[in-house]
Amino acid sequence: MTVYIDAYGKEHKPSHTSIIKPRQGVFSICISQGHILLSWPKHCPTRPELPGGGIEEGEDIKEALFREIYEETNVHFQPIAPLQEYKQTVHYYADDVDEYMDYQQTFWLLKGDAIDDGYFEGTQSPEDAFESAWIPLEVLGNLDFHKIHKRAFFKIDLTP
Repeated sequence: MTVYIDAYGKEHKPSHTSIIKPRQGVFSICISQGHILLSWPKHCPTRPELPGGGIEEGEDIKEALFREIYEETNVHFQPIAPLQEYKQTVHYYADDVDEYMDYQQTFWLLKGDAIDDGYFEGTQSPEDAFESAWIPLEVLGNLDFHKIHKRAFFKIDLTP
């Protein structure tokens, strides 16, 4: 039986009555001034994650990403192409909605002038998250960061 992992890294096994949904999503790794843009979800305001989420019907990947960034960070970026892209398929258990997903995830590295324009100090209170903030890259490894996002983050090469 396939094991599903939640945002904390805990393993879950679906029961014979569980529904497993296919899902596609896109997440951002926005870098500016040595900081990364993170959001803290309302259902778990102690665990930061990369802004992003599901691709809705009729959206392309770029539209979905920049919509999700705005909803989860309150920052509006002009859509740009990624500097790098990383893809992974994970067996994910969303504990906040009790759903099992075979989740195809794409992570985009975004930086440059368009991203620098969205840099802010302190925190913001976006529509779909508890808060958002730019966090120094060097402390990322010390945060109780979303485990699946953390795995993807360290697959991206951040060297200039």
